[in-house]
Order: sequence, then C-alpha cells, then structure tokens
Amino acid sequence: MIRYSKSVRSAIAVMSYLAEYYDDGQTRASAGEIAQCRRLSKALVAKLLGQLSQNGLVRSTPGPNGGYWLNKTPDQISIYDVACCFDDPVHLTQCPFNPGGCDPDNPCPLHRDFSDLNHHIVVQLKGITLCRFT
Repeated sequence: MIRYSKSVRSAIAVMSYLAEYYDDGQTRASAGEIAQCRRLSKALVAKLLGQLSQNGLVRSTPGPNGGYWLNKTPDQISIYDVACCFDDPVHLTQCPFNPGGCDPDNPCPLHRDFSDLNHHIVVQLKGITLCRFT
C-alpha cells in the first residue's frame, strides 16, 4: 500500500464523494455535507476543495444553491491527478542511502530499481479513476 499524506488521503475521500453524485454539476455538495459524510473536519474539506479547485478538478458556485462538483467526468480524473495537487507522487519511493534523492552522476545500487518502481506506480495511479466510485 502506498503511504500518502493526510491531505492526499482526505482529498481522495472528498473527490470520491463528488464522484458518487456526479451529474455534470446539477447536484452540488457543500463542504459541510462532504465533511460530515466522510468524517473529516469542515475546515480541512474547505481547504482541500480550494486546492482542488485551483488545480481545475473541482468547480464551485457560492450562495444558497451553491456548492462543489467535479469539473470533469469521473473517468477523466485519476488518483494521480488528485495526488499531484498536494504531493509529488512521481517520487513515491525514496533512496535508502540518500533521502534527498540519488546523485544522478553517482547513483546508488538501487537507483534503477526505485526509478522503475516509481514509474510503474505512476502508470497504475493514472489508470485508477474516480469512475470506481460511481
């Protein structure tokens, strides 16, 4: 299992909620509604929705009939897309010899293995879309 930051885990929970009710923006969810359903704090959900909106994954409208909805269809948004809003999933594994990364001119003995692993993880994450939650 990949270990994501709390922000990424929570953002996936938020996006999965929006994917469950996706109908091209007709149904909108409030931060409070999502927070309650996913057992997250409203402040955290609002912060995550702001970041997801800045990255073009979520749209919103204010007011009594306002709320949040997915900016794309669930099959067009991958877990990788969500994670990239908060972390750098390209570097999910770390060099055991130098946590800051291998020196490209003098790579560690595991450099190639970890690079290949990262590549495979990214490919997999790009293939997992929010349509799994619909």
